[in-house]
Amino acid sequence: MTSDVSETLKSVLKKRRVLSPFIFCDEKGRPHDSKAVSMAFRRACKKAGVENLRLHDLRHDFASNLLQSGVDIYTVRELLGHKDLRMTVRYCHLPPENLRQAVSVLDAKESGYSLVTVGENKRGCIAATP
Repeated sequence: MTSDVSETLKSVLKKRRVLSPFIFCDEKGRPHDSKAVSMAFRRACKKAGVENLRLHDLRHDFASNLLQSGVDIYTVRELLGHKDLRMTVRYCHLPPENLRQAVSVLDAKESGYSLVTVGENKRGCIAATP
């Protein structure tokens, strides 16, 4: 949890009238069910003018941003709570620019590697070849 999120939640808890161990709860202190959370998220997206975003997409974004910022995949796995590294890899999406940048490190060392596009799919399908 980032310090901004922590401070925001602390300020919300100070203003709350219900005592509950749950951060997101109803007026009686019970946790919201998944349908209520999903509906609230959709309403917030609509109000903000955001289209085609699911709550689960935020986990993918979290994982991808961490990895792109240089956090190692094992730490990302721990933060996501995954037991298997393969699941974490499914969450971490790297844009083609990151792959090109990685290959440019090899190019800078004059190792004889170059970047080629080996196909088209959702993720760009980029590979380094000798």
